[in-house]
Amino acid sequence: MGRPSTYSEKLAVQIAERIALGESLKKVTADPWMPSLRTVFTWCMDRPEFDRLLAHARLCKADVIFDQVLDVADEPVADATQAARQKTRVHARMWVAARLNPAKYAERVAVGGAPEFPSLQALQGKSEWEPIRRIAFALAQGQRMLLEHQHGASDE
Repeated sequence: MGRPSTYSEKLAVQIAERIALGESLKKVTADPWMPSLRTVFTWCMDRPEFDRLLAHARLCKADVIFDQVLDVADEPVADATQAARQKTRVHARMWVAARLNPAKYAERVAVGGAPEFPSLQALQGKSEWEPIRRIAFALAQGQRMLLEHQHGASDE
C-alpha cells in the first residue's frame, strides 16, 4: 500500500491535529497512510493555507508541552538521580515551548524599564537554569517531607 500523494483538507487537518497534540511531524509522516515528510514540506511551500495550519498547530503544541512541565514536575522522585532527570526533562520542555511559541513562553528581558519584565540588573548573576534549580529544590523538599511523613506514620 503506497502513501497518498494528493492533498486533501481532511488529511491536512489530521496532520495538524496530531502535531497540536504533541507529536512530531517526523513521527506523523512515518505512518504508512500519511504522506512523506518531503510531500508535507512541498505542500507547505505550495499551499499557504496548509503552512498556516501547521504553524497554528505548533503554537497549540507549545501549550501541550508547557502543560507537560507541570506533569513532570509533579512526579515523585526517589533519589537525586531521578531529580536530575526530572530537571532535564523540565528544561527540555521549556526550551521547546519557548522555540515553538516565543511570544508566550520565551524569557523576556526589558531594556528601558518596562514594569512587567525584569531589568537586566535583576538578571545579572542568574543563569537560565535558575527556574529549573528552583523546581528541583521544591521537588527535593517535597520528597523529603513525604519521607518524613512516611517514617512518622510507620513509627505510630
